[in-house]
Amino acid sequence: MKVRVLGLGVSGSFLAYLLASRGFVVEGYDLSKRYFKACGDAMALKELSNRVVRATESELSKPKGFSIMLEGEEVAYLSLKPPPWTIVNKEKLVEALREMAAAEGAVLKYGKSQGATLVDARGPFAARREELTNAVVIVAKTKWEPREVSLDLTLRRRGTYWVFPLDDDGRLVNLGVGFDSWRSAALLRQLAVKRFEKRFGRLEVIKSAAAPIALWRPIKLKEGSSFLVGEAAGFVGRLNGEGNRMALYSAAALAEALERGSGALQKYAQLTGRFANEVMASALLLDLLGSLPYAVAKEAITNAPKALWESWLRTELTFQRLLSLLPATAPSLFAKLRGRPRRWRPSLSY
Repeated sequence: MKVRVLGLGVSGSFLAYLLASRGFVVEGYDLSKRYFKACGDAMALKELSNRVVRATESELSKPKGFSIMLEGEEVAYLSLKPPPWTIVNKEKLVEALREMAAAEGAVLKYGKSQGATLVDARGPFAARREELTNAVVIVAKTKWEPREVSLDLTLRRRGTYWVFPLDDDGRLVNLGVGFDSWRSAALLRQLAVKRFEKRFGRLEVIKSAAAPIALWRPIKLKEGSSFLVGEAAGFVGRLNGEGNRMALYSAAALAEALERGSGALQKYAQLTGRFANEVMASALLLDLLGSLPYAVAKEAITNAPKALWESWLRTELTFQRLLSLLPATAPSLFAKLRGRPRRWRPSLSY
């Protein structure tokens, strides 16, 4: 069977490798021979993602401490073992996956695709503009604890400032910000620089770039005759924008489904049901917080149990888990939720 894969990021290049290793005739297309995306350095560690990171030798740091902040004030600190995340060199990760795919016989081409596409693995750069949320990343030299991550939530702008370590020496960091529905990358960069210089002092910026994140793209596994995978299918966490783990697992699920042949779509839906659950749970939580008065939403986040934060960091915040934790978070938030599931309609299409 011949498969054309459009987009050779994390999901597309890994899918090309998996299919080629299973005997499929694979053609992969990407507009750029050199992969680059400004954000996306965090990888949630599960069995498959851990194996891929080791195989590609792309790990930069493995943080163990996580500071959860709200509007600049710490509301929770978690020291987690085993570490839930790794910080990766995403360019190295993707380039290694492309090399692995080519070694298995996949033909990778750069430029516009030719012929019908069976798999669309394109990221948010291919999305409509109204779907995008800008993120800005600044790679800088500063003094930082190399095993810690800072996530500073802002309710007023519906977004997050983050600090990720990029080495084990505490000298190089990824400073970033992403806000819901903000289009101006220049303005986001100004806000980020102002916030981080207030925190760290003058920054020695190595590089800075903006990237789109399709946070509100609906979960959709097929469009026309093409299967969708990874971020193209909507597998991105709405709370943190984390999509690398889902990219790998959805690629593995689609490879298994295509190998099965008949009933591939149903098999693909079954294998990715857990990720759809996570995405919908995070979307519901954001929807609820956004619909509450600021004081009530702040109360909910400030009083949230550590179990909620750990479930989020370990990517275990399913709809069922969220329902079990909300009563301990804020009675007012839970009261609003009790009648909500009957009215709420997740955007999900198989």
